[in-house]
Amino acid sequence: MEKTIEEELLSYLTPRRMMSLKNLADQFDRTVEEITPVILQLELENKVRAAMSRCSSDCSSCSSCGPEDGKTAELSETTIIISLEKRDCDE
Repeated sequence: MEKTIEEELLSYLTPRRMMSLKNLADQFDRTVEEITPVILQLELENKVRAAMSRCSSDCSSCSSCGPEDGKTAELSETTIIISLEKRDCDE
């Protein structure tokens, strides 16, 4: 069975924890515009988070993950996409 783009993206992103939207799009030979709906869907499913800067892994002190009202910030090619999936080495 072939993996969906969502599954492929998570499989690639999770071991790396985070990367820019542009780098993710390039990895899958897609444009930022093409990959953005996939990211938004994964964000709705609480599998990824979009941030304005790299993650320090201390969410309690973070202010870079976008608005506090729960609405997704507008994504750009420099937006950092953070996997919320558990990595094999985290167990």
